[in-house]
Amino acid sequence: MVKDIIKKAFQFSIRTKILFLGTGLIILSFGTYLPYILKTFLEDKKAYIYDTVLNESHEIQTNISHLLENKGKDLIAYSLQDQTYFLGESFKKSALKENLLQYERYNFDGQFKKVVSTVYEPALRNHTLEKSELEEIIKTPWERFPSIVLRKNYTDFIHIGSVPIVQIFHYDASNHSLHYAVYIADDIVDRFSKGSSFTNTLMSISGNILESNTKIKIPSEILQKLSLAGLSEGVVTQGIDGKNYLIAFSKILRDDWLALSVIDEAEAYKIAYYLLKKTIAFAGIIISLGIIFGTLLAKTLTSRIDDLVEGTEEIGRGNFHHLIPKRAEDELGQLADSFNYMNKELLRYIEEVKEKSRMENELAVAQLVQSSFFPDKKVVNDQFSVVGHYSSASECGGDWWGTRTILDKNLLFIGDATGHGVPAALITATANCVANLLPQICEENPELLKSPAKILEYFNSAVYKVGGKILMTFFIGVYDQKTKTLKYANASHNPPYLYRYQEHEPQKSDITLLLDAEGERLGHIENPVYTEGSIQMNDQDVLIMVTDGIIEAENSDHKPYGERRFLKSVLRNVKSTPEDLLSGIIVDSEDYLEGCLPDDDVTLIIAKRELT
Repeated sequence: MVKDIIKKAFQFSIRTKILFLGTGLIILSFGTYLPYILKTFLEDKKAYIYDTVLNESHEIQTNISHLLENKGKDLIAYSLQDQTYFLGESFKKSALKENLLQYERYNFDGQFKKVVSTVYEPALRNHTLEKSELEEIIKTPWERFPSIVLRKNYTDFIHIGSVPIVQIFHYDASNHSLHYAVYIADDIVDRFSKGSSFTNTLMSISGNILESNTKIKIPSEILQKLSLAGLSEGVVTQGIDGKNYLIAFSKILRDDWLALSVIDEAEAYKIAYYLLKKTIAFAGIIISLGIIFGTLLAKTLTSRIDDLVEGTEEIGRGNFHHLIPKRAEDELGQLADSFNYMNKELLRYIEEVKEKSRMENELAVAQLVQSSFFPDKKVVNDQFSVVGHYSSASECGGDWWGTRTILDKNLLFIGDATGHGVPAALITATANCVANLLPQICEENPELLKSPAKILEYFNSAVYKVGGKILMTFFIGVYDQKTKTLKYANASHNPPYLYRYQEHEPQKSDITLLLDAEGERLGHIENPVYTEGSIQMNDQDVLIMVTDGIIEAENSDHKPYGERRFLKSVLRNVKSTPEDLLSGIIVDSEDYLEGCLPDDDVTLIIAKRELT
């Protein structure tokens, strides 16, 4: 039953299948991705709105707290003054600046005794207040004095008519004195006169409002809920009179007053919901366009199938010269072009197979020619034994080494061209040609043998004039048989290692890197400046020269053989013959690589100073 249904489903026309597939993928993609995008967007917008409304209340709280702290500092400063100070000009200026109405100080020894009391009457007149109104306020704080001794500090806000008043209490336990001041709170109220999309309120937990730029009545139970939460600030969502509001609160100092910022939730999310509607509408447009274009595409793809079938049959018979007629500039027309192109490519591939066979024969000859660039496996004279190992990562390599004996000098060369293959092999051929010409050049200019840096300039000139982008690192050493001195120059090649023969077991400290000669790679610039180094070679000292192929070769875990393992292998075998040292290093590296072939050419040269 199920198989029959599936079989019938696949009997729809190609046009219908493509239409269902194209539109289905678009709808599935949007249906899967769009809810996630919308959810993420709303969560991000919600966090932004919460941060914004909280920042509004926090800014008000910070400003008011800062003003109250400044007034508290003034109050502490007054505590150091006696009654005469409050009759002078300094007090009048301070009172005028701070909008001070009344200051009183009491000593407390179980009972409160008033020791200072002053009223700044100009402030009363400026705000059309009667002294009797101020005295009525001052009666109340007496009841609070005992609790303030326990709390140390207390702040309260009230109104006298339309005039906002702030009362500040401070108990100084060190000298048992209580300080009380009454200020006009205009500078605090001003914080609520700024234009804003938020409605801001300064009110107590009990619901007493000092100032507000809104008529929204916040129920006292909400304030009690905020107080019991034990938080200094936060944001809550609350329904008031049938509407949901975002209410941000921040406590003022340690007292029971809150700075509130309120915004209609619908207004806060208005832009977010607008963007969501636009996004959904855009998705609908994309889906509609997908259906339209899917229909057109399906209709185009289902024409002229017979020509393609016939063409594939001819190709199956091996008739690669058969061309499929192109009847229109559409996708099937392009497919016809592809089939025709495939026929031509198959014909070309057959020719390339022939050409590849010819090229492989030529590469084999090139590899045979390149092998002639290298010296015999061992080069020996009465002072030096030189053995070398070279293996290429491809048919032709980019490494080269050589040695020449000219007059009373033994010359050692090692180089590494960029990459490997035929282009790099051509650079090694260039270096080999220069080495072959050196005896003739030095016969005409024997002084050249005293300067490996000058010889290196010959090599650089030859590589530079090749004019390609392939460069070559290179090291040259010139050993003087009379002075037993090795002079050398380096064109950015790996510095050789020199083992100083010692009677004790070889140690890492016996090996020195020849680092004090460095210069540009061959072929990099036309006239580089190469420096030289010089070192005395003693009997049985060993010079080890390498390219980076052996150091950087990796095993199956992609871990390189590395310089540390290389040096350990050198120390194990350095007191043996040059052949055994060379063989020991190669065998050790092959054991580590576990059959993995190096990605680069490998060259290793051992030159040992013989006993004389």
